[in-house]
This record gives sequence, structure tokens and C-alpha cells, in this order.
Amino acid sequence: MSYSYYYNKKYERTGHLFQDRFKSEPVNDMNYFVTLFRYIHQNPVKAGIVTDIDYYPWSSWDEYRSVSLREQSVCTTEPVLRRMTLEKLTALVKETLNDSLQILDFDNDGKFVFTDDDIRILLSEDFGINNPKELQNLPKAQRNRALNVICDMGATIRQTARLTGISFGIIQKLRRNK
Repeated sequence: MSYSYYYNKKYERTGHLFQDRFKSEPVNDMNYFVTLFRYIHQNPVKAGIVTDIDYYPWSSWDEYRSVSLREQSVCTTEPVLRRMTLEKLTALVKETLNDSLQILDFDNDGKFVFTDDDIRILLSEDFGINNPKELQNLPKAQRNRALNVICDMGATIRQTARLTGISFGIIQKLRRNK
């Protein structure tokens, strides 16, 4: 509980620690499930944490590949592997999703949504920022100006948070206070 107070004070947030962080929507067909599956497992690659999903140690992907070193499973893989072979699943997961695909982005207010690459180029060319850490280490006013420019150009809060490593709550608060 004290960490929540510390974190909220440090990042000028209110509410519980994971407020507004996670969204959900029903998955009613296999095509959408596969898209979400790919999206989830490709996130560490898109974020630049690893170059290949096989190298991300905190993913359930190892359990699908049956190479997990964990003592206990964190997910049930059988329902997915009953519907498609591991080879087919691997091919799907390794095939990069289109950046313009907006999954769980409920906050775009009907604006045109720019691709992740468009936003990375803007950050690099307009602000000299080439990775999320550089943005996170900027003085608060300068960081907020860059975040506002990104949001003004049409990026969703969730997309901005994912690309910058700045919390959804901070970006949402900036947009609300504009």
C-alpha cells in the first residue's frame, strides 16, 4: 500500500496503482484471438526490449514452445494447441502485425491514428528523442510538451504509453488538463 502512495505522489496520479491500465473486450472468434495472441507476444519486440519473441523471458511463449524452465505453468496452452499446430502458431506469432492495427485502443475519439513508426520519426526529428528512456529522463515540462504533440497528432493514449513508457494515467491526465 505504501508503494502506491509513493508512486502516485511521484507521478502525480490518483487512485489505485493499476487504475485505467487494463481494458478488456470479448474475443468471439478465432481470427481475433490469433490477432490478440500475436499482439501480446510481439509487444516486447515492438517496445525494443528484445529483437525476437523467443528471447523475452517473462512471456508465456516459452510454455507454448515447451521450453519453459518454470516449475509451474502460468498459462494453459492446450486449448490453443488443440486448434493449431505449434508450427502454424509459431509462423503466425513471428509474422509482424501491421503498426496501423489498433487493438484495445478505445480512446482515439475518431481521429486518424498514426503508426508507431510515424510517432517514432516525429520524436526523433522534432525532439531528438530516439528511445523511451530519453523521453522519460527529460524535465517534466519538456516531456509533457512532447507527449501533448504526440497526442495532438492523433496518437491514442494507449499507443503513446506503449511507445514512450510513460504511464497511461499520466498521459490521460495531460489530455484532460489541456
